Amino acid sequence: MAVDLRRDPATRSGALRRVGDQLGINAETLRNWVSQAEIDAGERGGTTTAETRRITELEREVKELRRANDILKTAAFRRGGARPQDQVTTAVLDPPCNQPLSAHRVRDRLLRHSPARVTQVVD
Repeated sequence: MAVDLRRDPATRSGALRRVGDQLGINAETLRNWVSQAEIDAGERGGTTTAETRRITELEREVKELRRANDILKTAAFRRGGARPQDQVTTAVLDPPCNQPLSAHRVRDRLLRHSPARVTQVVD
């Protein structure tokens, strides 16, 4: 009803306000509904209701996937998986009790933290 009145040039002026008053709806709310109906019908440019729903679903899915990735990264780190290089370097080079590291201690720490990266053992 409101869409038809809005299309007719004779009744266009104030049509949404009159219909809103008759239905007990705010004129601005009715205007938004009519605008969305015109977009959905392809009479006006904009994002359709179906597209908006799909975008919302995709954003929700992206959020869930990012959360799952964070959980997997945390789990891999706690299980002794790949660690960031700066943490390995800090763990290897910082002695716990401020004692100088001997070559054997450096070798042992390197082997403990990243055996695949050590190619030559210092004796």
